[in-house]
Amino acid sequence: MIVQNKLIEESFDFRSNLQCCELTECILALGMVDAHIRAIGERINFDEEKLYSQEILKSVTLADFFWGTNTEGVSEDHRSLLLEILTKQPKSAECDSGNSIIGIYLYPDCGNHSHFKDYLNNRRDILSTLTDRRNFYLLLHSCFPDSLFSLDIEAGLNSIKKFSNHTSEIVKNLTVLNDEAVKAFKEHRENIFEAFRVIKSQLLDCVPDKPENDTKLTFDFIDDEGDTVSVVCSPHTKLVAKHSDCRIYFYWCHEKIGSEEKVLIGRIGTHPY
Repeated sequence: MIVQNKLIEESFDFRSNLQCCELTECILALGMVDAHIRAIGERINFDEEKLYSQEILKSVTLADFFWGTNTEGVSEDHRSLLLEILTKQPKSAECDSGNSIIGIYLYPDCGNHSHFKDYLNNRRDILSTLTDRRNFYLLLHSCFPDSLFSLDIEAGLNSIKKFSNHTSEIVKNLTVLNDEAVKAFKEHRENIFEAFRVIKSQLLDCVPDKPENDTKLTFDFIDDEGDTVSVVCSPHTKLVAKHSDCRIYFYWCHEKIGSEEKVLIGRIGTHPY
């Protein structure tokens, strides 16, 4: 495991809520982070004794909040959600040494990771520091939930010379594609070059490849039925320089893969022809 998630117990203290955020909104935000962590097979570590002694409301400990009567208008649904988040986590407070640790917070003023986007940005920051291709590949998928990667994505990574010099740039490009590509395509599907323009405005370049290269830009993905589907990923962003052959090949979205809601990343590396 490269990343471990540590719940910051002090962030459950109402006194850390300096901006008077609604507790229900904080619970929902924490729930989004927790759902992603579970989906990628990770977990949140915390010190149970320390956590349950925190005053989540004035004069109300977290233990009383769950099993007492004073919840100050917080609905049973929200209370049950928070209880579910915590009771399905391991009880150990210790994180393994050698792993990068991301703090998980309830009230945002104790930190800024309650929101899902902020949490992803922390994972991406860690990803951008990894110099080993294998470790980069292993963490890659969990950092971009709105992206799907081809079955041979690791082969492309292995083609990049001086890989450690380009990890930050790769992460930047993947972030833009993950966050913007599907939206740009759906807004401009009648004039696809406008979609290219949207992506290019945030990166070094974004262009389609020549049609004669389509056969060499065809990559395999697993579709929503579990079958292998080949997709031509001609659009690409360019890394390093506009004349560079180091690129990220992608396809905007596919009706049979990710329910047309995820960008498909075919290759990260030098062009395959």
